Amino acid sequence: MRIKELDIVSFGKWNRKKMPLFDELNYFYGPNEAGKSTIRMFIIYILFGLKADEREQYISKVDGQLGGRLVVEIEKQLYVFERFLHKQKGQLSVTKDGEELERADVKRLLKGLNRPLFEAVFSFEDRDLQTIRQYKREDVGKVLFNLGLTGSDLITQLESQLIKNTDEIFKKQGKKPPLNEKLLELKKLQQDIQEAEQKEFKHQQLYQELDQLDQSLQKLKTDEQRLMNEISYFEKLKQVKSPIIKYQLLLDEVQSLSDVKDFPKDGLEQFNELQKEIKLQNEQINNLNTTIQNIEDDLLKVSSKSQLNNWSISLTEAQHLIQKITKQQDEVERLKEHLKVLEHEFKQVQGDLGVEMEIKDLKGITVNHYTNENWKRLASQWDQLKNHIQSLKLKIQHKNEDLERHQHQKQSIELQMLSNEEEHSLQERFDDLKLNEQKQLLEEQYRNQLKSQQNTIKKVNGFVSVSKWILPIMILVVTYMLMFREGLDFLTVYGGLAVGVVLSIIVFYILHQQHKNTRRTIKRLNSKPSNTMNHEEELNDLRQQLNFQQDLKQQVQQMDHYIKGVRSHLEELDKELNYAQKQFWSVEQSIEEEINSFPFMKRFELFHWPNVYDQLRKGKETATSYIKVKKQIHELMKYIENHIKELITIVHLYEPEKYVEDPNLICNMALNYVEQEKSWQHEIKQKNDWLSEQKTERHKLVTKKEQKDDELTQLLSSVGVSSEEEFKQKADRHLELIEKNKHLNDLYEMIFEVFNQETELVIHKNYDWLDIESRLNDITHRLNDLRENIEETRNQISETQAELKQLEENGVLSDLVHQKSILEAEILKLAKEFAIMKTAYGFLKDTKNRYQNVYLPGIMNKTSDYFSKLSDGRYMELKFNEDETILVKTTEGQWFNVQQLSEGTADQLYIALRFALNDSLKDYIDLPFILDDAFVHFDQKRKKQVLEIVKDISDKQQVLYLTCHPREQEYMNERPLQLHVS
Repeated sequence: MRIKELDIVSFGKWNRKKMPLFDELNYFYGPNEAGKSTIRMFIIYILFGLKADEREQYISKVDGQLGGRLVVEIEKQLYVFERFLHKQKGQLSVTKDGEELERADVKRLLKGLNRPLFEAVFSFEDRDLQTIRQYKREDVGKVLFNLGLTGSDLITQLESQLIKNTDEIFKKQGKKPPLNEKLLELKKLQQDIQEAEQKEFKHQQLYQELDQLDQSLQKLKTDEQRLMNEISYFEKLKQVKSPIIKYQLLLDEVQSLSDVKDFPKDGLEQFNELQKEIKLQNEQINNLNTTIQNIEDDLLKVSSKSQLNNWSISLTEAQHLIQKITKQQDEVERLKEHLKVLEHEFKQVQGDLGVEMEIKDLKGITVNHYTNENWKRLASQWDQLKNHIQSLKLKIQHKNEDLERHQHQKQSIELQMLSNEEEHSLQERFDDLKLNEQKQLLEEQYRNQLKSQQNTIKKVNGFVSVSKWILPIMILVVTYMLMFREGLDFLTVYGGLAVGVVLSIIVFYILHQQHKNTRRTIKRLNSKPSNTMNHEEELNDLRQQLNFQQDLKQQVQQMDHYIKGVRSHLEELDKELNYAQKQFWSVEQSIEEEINSFPFMKRFELFHWPNVYDQLRKGKETATSYIKVKKQIHELMKYIENHIKELITIVHLYEPEKYVEDPNLICNMALNYVEQEKSWQHEIKQKNDWLSEQKTERHKLVTKKEQKDDELTQLLSSVGVSSEEEFKQKADRHLELIEKNKHLNDLYEMIFEVFNQETELVIHKNYDWLDIESRLNDITHRLNDLRENIEETRNQISETQAELKQLEENGVLSDLVHQKSILEAEILKLAKEFAIMKTAYGFLKDTKNRYQNVYLPGIMNKTSDYFSKLSDGRYMELKFNEDETILVKTTEGQWFNVQQLSEGTADQLYIALRFALNDSLKDYIDLPFILDDAFVHFDQKRKKQVLEIVKDISDKQQVLYLTCHPREQEYMNERPLQLHVS
């Protein structure tokens, strides 16, 4: 039986819920109060129903209903088991293809299974273990023993209850049990009655008189009965007087035929039957001889065709070998097809990669997750650095363009500016004109200071003339020393030198101009003032020209400052570019190393490398599978080559000249010869069996014919004749005797109807019928007198009983007698109860002994296997002893009583018993095995062991495993059905 679906319409927490189930393991997970046990009770309710108090807690609070359906598969047929409290008074309804089954058919489907047996064998929960733990340690062994009988401790409870109840009623040495008390009370009451009887002597005398009267009455009744019997006898004789006379006359005639009285009753019929059977048997024996000869000829022809005796293996072995080789060839073909698929996949990988590579070369390539990550990193860095370098170059280009533009602007401004000589000339002219106004006042002072000024200017001129060469040289030397320090690259060194040269040229130019200005100043100072006249307009014009020159100079200074900033920024960009180029070069070096390791990678752009890794990994897996499949094909072909020789030998026995290489053709030919040989052997076996049957039949017929001949001879001898004619004559006289005996029997039956067992005595007596009539009249008169005496005696008894009753009513004795009768009735009732319980206990012991000797050994063997697995092989054997307890044997050979085991080991033994009972009964009725939080108190190791066994059981039986522990999914390797009540 397999439950395909639970359709819970209304039951407890579940409402309108359908749960499809698997044929093997069904793993339900949900926390406490999620409705796991409700599922188990729903299945029990549908199959067997629940008591009224049990149903009450499962009536739905949503719609007030109770019921649902089970879709069940039995012997590959689907049935729907349905039970609703509000339909058919809560009775089970089973339908197949929409038609409701009769109750007898439903009972047949369940094979008489009831709820206690289902819960004891096919349903298991942690509460069962808790019940076992409640027993005393010395009682656990007996409880487990009785558990092995029925799957529950009910027998233990019943046995204990019977012993307790019998002890409560009666104990040999007890005083408190009610039967013991009643017997003691009866003994005392009898003593009281004896004392009362002694005190009431008259009462005793009346009893004696009553007893004498009773005896007299009985004697009179006996005489009455004797007379009545005599009258009855004589009347019967009168009734059958005529048959008796006829019987006695016919008996004399029968005695005259006494010589044929020993003739067999059916002798003539037996004689005719024997002659008929002997003739028929002779014909059958002749027919069988012809059939046997034909079978032997056919058998010789078939045997000459067979070559099985020359085979080196049996037909079964040859057939298995052909099947195995055929299977191996099919496997080779399948593997070749798979090889083609792998080759196609490999070529596809080659096409995607665009390389020509052998499978073994691709398999040898070492790529892993690190390779993929490294290629992704290189592609990302190369792209980032390339973009960064291009960005830096573009910035440098923009800065150079900006620098060039500002330099052009500076040159344009400088073209607008006066030369230094012109500026100085204007300034001097401006100063001259301005000073001309004070010339007269300052001329004297000027002349006094002129000599000193000229000396100073000459010194400055000498210093400037020397500095314009020394300072540029010093700048170049310092730049050169700074640039060739360790740690600077080539571009940085040359860039620094270029900057130093530019600075040196600028410094030289400035100092050279200053030197020229100094020389002009000296020349001017050496010249005499030319004019002391007032030139106001010329002075204003010179002032404007000088102010404009100052503005232009300020713009040039701003331009110089901006150009300096741009050049500084350019230096930073150059440094950043150099660093980025170094990093880019390092990445390219890594790329070159990867290409050296994987030369075919140069075919691909760097950004394609991660995709290439996926193709390589796929190709490597394909190559590995290809080599593995090729190896399997080689091994299978080698196996076929090694074993096909045996089939070739068989084929050559039938076709020695034929040479075949194709294994398929060899297998087909060998299979044909195997089938032919099987047909021949089957035909030979059939003919041998038929020949044996025919010979056996012939032997039986010959034996029967001989027996019939002997019977015929014995029949003739039994009647004292030697020929068949004499036998027939004696048979005719015997028929006459039979007719007379028949008439004699009719008369006997008429007499027997009257006298019954006395018939034999009656028919063999000689009677005086007149005397019989006279005696009958005399006995009738005596009987009338006797009946008058009887009536008188009865009157005397009535008077005595009345007097005795009056005496008992007035005295203590009547009360005691009444108490005694009541007490005896109570004792009888208790004795019956005691006898019933003792009988039930005896039946229980007999049943246990019979089950213990017939069925329990097989269950104990299965229990030993499960217990060994659960205990990691520590315990290897179980047995039961005369004390109705279980002993366990360790691997060291030591035996222990169950009460010596730990609580956890005793739990494992209990579970092993439950598993064994389930295995034993599932062959009779295959029901689902329901486990409801059965191992909730087990540690992880024991739980893993028992769940492995549950998985093994689910391979052959549907299992519903309900649990509140999510970690058990690790052991079950199953995705649980999460239980959530909506």
